[in-house]
Amino acid sequence: MTALWVIVLCGALSIVYAIWATASVMKADAGNPRMQEIAAAVREGAQAYLKRQYMTIAVVGILIFALLAYFLGMLVAAGFAIGRCCRCGRLHRHERLGSRQRAHRAGRDDVAGRRT
Repeated sequence: MTALWVIVLCGALSIVYAIWATASVMKADAGNPRMQEIAAAVREGAQAYLKRQYMTIAVVGILIFALLAYFLGMLVAAGFAIGRCCRCGRLHRHERLGSRQRAHRAGRDDVAGRRT
């Protein structure tokens, strides 16, 4: 039983650390204009990479959907599609929200390129 409480304590400490680390990053200065320009270039490259990665994952997902529909039936394939879409939608929504909040707090352009 003692091991369980040690595990719970470690989990709680990790959450406290994550909150502290997030707060310290959000409070940090955005840097000079050159640093912000470099950050924008890095952001643009990362978005291009993620777009390519998501397209590849989409192709694989469609292939798996087709194989499931053929071998196991449409009901199983529909369950796979619903499960994939719900997880991906939740992930994307949180990523976009976090990026916009960080950009707003830093006084930079938001994800859509608008001035905040």
